[in-house]
Amino acid sequence: MKFGRLFFLTFFLSVFTFNSYSQIVITRQTMDRISGNLPKEQLDTGVYRSIYHFSQQITNSETGHILFQTDTMALDFGRNFSVYYDWNKARRDSIGRAKTGGMDITVFHMKTDPEYDMVEYKETQGEYFVNSPKGENSEIYKNRLKNEVISVDVTDLEAFKCVEQLNPQDWQFTPDTLTVLGYPCQKATASFRGREYEAWFSPEIPIKEGPWKLFGLPGLILKVVVDNGLFSFEAIGLENLEEVYISMDKDSYANCTRQQFAKYKSDKRKKLLARHYAGGTLTVGNTKNPFEYNDLELE
Repeated sequence: MKFGRLFFLTFFLSVFTFNSYSQIVITRQTMDRISGNLPKEQLDTGVYRSIYHFSQQITNSETGHILFQTDTMALDFGRNFSVYYDWNKARRDSIGRAKTGGMDITVFHMKTDPEYDMVEYKETQGEYFVNSPKGENSEIYKNRLKNEVISVDVTDLEAFKCVEQLNPQDWQFTPDTLTVLGYPCQKATASFRGREYEAWFSPEIPIKEGPWKLFGLPGLILKVVVDNGLFSFEAIGLENLEEVYISMDKDSYANCTRQQFAKYKSDKRKKLLARHYAGGTLTVGNTKNPFEYNDLELE
């Protein structure tokens, strides 16, 4: 019997045998979450998409070496709303599902102890694979009419939402110019939640949008350097959108403050999802992320 037909049944039957101190209830909504079939709330019609390289300085905690990690992010924006998300997430998710999709799984175990590290399975017989530390699971929506930013983060078993009122950054214009993707850009600077931002925006793209939580300049923000290069965003492509909607999953989100959301994200970055398969048994849990990350927001 293949994984696709057996997964939900074995998952449901095994949740009560994981550990005595934890209990997981598998609902239809959870199943839809895992399969990506949650219903959508349509917010706006997407008009343009800007693709960014987001680079950040990280540290290998085992060696102390400092390096840069680059992820490809997308900003879809329409008349009133935008969504900023990991452009490669769907591809990585499909690769992850493919790794287990062909397995003949008869038993499914999930390690739910937050202190447990799956690394002990690394040297045992079978297949052991760990998710890449690259990538971003959160999505950030902006409602420019209300100056509202909505951050959501969804995993198979939980969903968090943070709604904050956020006015545009207090941008200061400078005479410096730069060309990005062939568009002439002007420089503006701002201090935002503990860090210094240098942004280049193009008046030729007259939308007050930008990557992440940045917005409010009289043109699309195409490049940003944060704290002398600790973080950076740079547009690598622009495209028109047709029949694309800006939408959000309808889910039972746990509402939280910005500080709670930041702590959740920080704790989550310390771990990577690991899987071990042997003799029909798939065991899933967390292992330590060898990389340490900086927070964009310090306040």
